Amino acid sequence: MAVAVDAVSTVETQSAGGITTETHTNLTVGASLSNGALIFGVAWDVKITSPNAHWDSTGTNQAMTLIGTIDTTGTNGTVAIFGLRNPTSGNKTFSTSWTTASTCMIFGISFTGVDQTSDAAAFAHFNSATGNSTAPSVTITSATGNIIVGAFVNDSNVIDWTSVNNTTLCVNAGNQLAMNRAAGAASVAMSGVLGSGDAWAATGIDVVAAGAATLVPYEPWRQAGPILAQ
Repeated sequence: MAVAVDAVSTVETQSAGGITTETHTNLTVGASLSNGALIFGVAWDVKITSPNAHWDSTGTNQAMTLIGTIDTTGTNGTVAIFGLRNPTSGNKTFSTSWTTASTCMIFGISFTGVDQTSDAAAFAHFNSATGNSTAPSVTITSATGNIIVGAFVNDSNVIDWTSVNNTTLCVNAGNQLAMNRAAGAASVAMSGVLGSGDAWAATGIDVVAAGAATLVPYEPWRQAGPILAQ
């Protein structure tokens, strides 16, 4: 089974400034999600701590896992990736909170065909990088059949993201969050372009496909031949 995109947020949420909690209602998870999973990228325009998130916060209130977070090397900017297996279907509310008052930017994407064994199995090979340039980039280990999601933040909200590579999820002028996705391969560079040089942080995660059936070797003491194990 390969990972496939179920749905993406219709638009990125950008909050007001000086807050410590925000919601996003622009993603509708499919009603018949097989081996489903959810990824959200969140960026803040100052450096924050203790981020957490919930999906369907006004209903089933599923706690999401903080897969990874990183600050820029500049004065401002934190980016985080949250993940959830088997999310509640529908147009639900994503809610996040943190310490240190800030503006935040939010965007989500849901998938089918994802490994349900554990968060570590479903959301593998998190990696991050920082720098100061016009070309943020991070390399993610993956495999054919998986999907990679990248999330980026930069220091200054007056320096725009102009593009990201692979498939764009969000890249908005004046907003410090940019996100992209790519088909899995052994090693994939997730990168973006800033309008001018700035401190940045780049993150990425490998969303792993549910395992296929494997052949169990023949054991002579058994009467039956090889069997398929799920």
